Amino acid sequence: MLIMCSTAFVLYGVQAGRLGATVGRGKRRSMCVRRKGEDETVGGGCGDGSTAVQGGWRAFDAKTGTPIDSMRELLRSKSVERADALLIGETHDDPVAHRLEEELLREAIELPGRKPVLSMESLETDVQLVLDEYLSGTIRESDFKNGARLPFNYDTDYKPLVEIAKENGVSVLAANAPRRYVSLARRVGREGLQAAISTEAQRFLPPLPYAGPSTKYREKFARTMAALMDGGKPLAPDMPVPDPPAGMLDSQSLWDASMAYSICSAVAKEKENNLKEQPLIVHIGGGFHVEQRLGIMEHIPNYDGNVQVATVIIKPGNLEKMPDPKGLKEAADFLVITDETVPRSY
Repeated sequence: MLIMCSTAFVLYGVQAGRLGATVGRGKRRSMCVRRKGEDETVGGGCGDGSTAVQGGWRAFDAKTGTPIDSMRELLRSKSVERADALLIGETHDDPVAHRLEEELLREAIELPGRKPVLSMESLETDVQLVLDEYLSGTIRESDFKNGARLPFNYDTDYKPLVEIAKENGVSVLAANAPRRYVSLARRVGREGLQAAISTEAQRFLPPLPYAGPSTKYREKFARTMAALMDGGKPLAPDMPVPDPPAGMLDSQSLWDASMAYSICSAVAKEKENNLKEQPLIVHIGGGFHVEQRLGIMEHIPNYDGNVQVATVIIKPGNLEKMPDPKGLKEAADFLVITDETVPRSY
């Protein structure tokens, strides 16, 4: 994949314990993060004798700058109360983010009047049947893993989410485009994709042709790619950057459009089948697809203009440094900063 998360590392969130006992409003929170394959506890235990590292976080309502003390508080906010979908943009190797996502999903399951559905960027649409067979208990986990083309970090970072959903009867959505078609879009372009694949193959993708990137997204993508080519150093705001190859943008946009279409389809399905509970599609994806309300959120109105969305960005950063108020408002509805000193999951 090209850019599945942002290269700017700043995040916010706050709580301690299992995820733990709340510390103090606006103060640093800590949580237990289990580390596979370690024999000793690093930075504190989980209270049950299991291996752990200690991971802090701070969270804020981006509109007001008000600290958020727990995932429960975030989910019960007015922004999420109105939303049909909650887009969570993560840094993929952030273990604290993954544990927060697990806590958020558990809390979503307990929300009165809501029907949560877990949506995942890391699972591709053409493995939905395999995923459903595993969730229903029809096939073994080993067969699921063999058939679902799981990411290499599935066991450490995403398996807990799937297992929480399985244990609680929550549907899981394989939301992303199969990467073979993303690769094809890079070669033949957005306009050429429809002619290049069969009608049967098109059922795994959003309606073709999908929309191209916005000007703001194009500029952000170009600056991110230029920074990566320059060793990951942030570029000066006034530094000109060349346009990226059209094929790269077309493939990047296919990810965004596919996830947007999957989310809108899931909202429509839940509203049709469940008149008593409001759906809440909890989508886990890379920060680049969510930040600044670009990417996925820009494509959602193309498929259903009535779907309401709230956004959360979770990124590693300095817990002692307060976020810039302007940056808070621009990034998302909620910003979560996690401890950048915690070892990455890969």
